[in-house]
Amino acid sequence: MASVVADATSTPASNYSSAFCLLIRSSDNHALMTVEGGGKYAMLGGKKLANEDDFTCVARKAFEKTGGALSDSTIELLKSGNGLMGGKKIAYYKAKAIATKVLLPSEVDDDVDDRFVKKSAERLGATDVDGLAWVPLDKIEDWSWRAEHVKKHHISVLLSQMRHIK
Repeated sequence: MASVVADATSTPASNYSSAFCLLIRSSDNHALMTVEGGGKYAMLGGKKLANEDDFTCVARKAFEKTGGALSDSTIELLKSGNGLMGGKKIAYYKAKAIATKVLLPSEVDDDVDDRFVKKSAERLGATDVDGLAWVPLDKIEDWSWRAEHVKKHHISVLLSQMRHIK
């Protein structure tokens, strides 16, 4: 099997080279995604640094990819590993990647897509991000939408398995 739903604490972080997160806005069931080259979407996240755990990687990459537009409280939530929907993470072993689904606890970041500044993201090292968008979860769960709109295959595989996390 290419991917599996795994408990967030059951697999050592050292087994993965990258970590991703789908931030869910509870008011309308939309997820925050980056908009990258050619208008393709991707999750917040990326490659881990040496000795970095999954949650620290996700928090760091979310900060970079949003150009620092996410609130401090959301970055701290990601870093702590709290707020995981279903208490689980998805593991895609072939790509050595994990992903989590996190429910935003408040409306503080509802307008993060409007606060995004490309130059700020570039200064933080995210040269591939053109913008941010709130994408409806039903689109993300649709295979044909993912095939056309998601940037990389491993991101699409991780997204396809997110439906297992409630």
